[in-house]
Amino acid sequence: MKRAALCVVLVLSGCASGYQQFYHPLPGAHPAPVEATTIGPSPGTPLVDHIRTYTPETLSMYEAKGYAPIGYSAFTAPSQQSESGAITQGKNVGADLVVVVSPEYVASKPVVAPVVSPGGSDSAMTGHADVPVTIKWFKYGALYFVKDESGKGTPPA
Repeated sequence: MKRAALCVVLVLSGCASGYQQFYHPLPGAHPAPVEATTIGPSPGTPLVDHIRTYTPETLSMYEAKGYAPIGYSAFTAPSQQSESGAITQGKNVGADLVVVVSPEYVASKPVVAPVVSPGGSDSAMTGHADVPVTIKWFKYGALYFVKDESGKGTPPA
């Protein structure tokens, strides 16, 4: 069990971004419908905004600025996730705006990780030591938007 938790940390840190792995398109927001309602090609690199927490009013606020939601990423991870992962996912889905939600601490999990120790003069691996480690888990999220066809899409204030 403890080794499994450590493996999860190592696997997640070497894989694709959690923003990509846990992206959820909104119904009807697949590439063809999105292209039909946007006012032009994606800017390549989307604008980025930050919010402390997601509330039901969040979507309304961005819609009032002329943005239509196309999807979101939501996940919990034991390793720090870079904002660049959300931006890359925004590029992948053709977003004009990526809204990154501040990470929220969820829990800590103490585990014992076995560390191999070198042996004698020939440096053969002859033993191991159990090292206590605390893994902190955080919730991450991002919202992805395109400018709607009304052309009201303005950068967030």
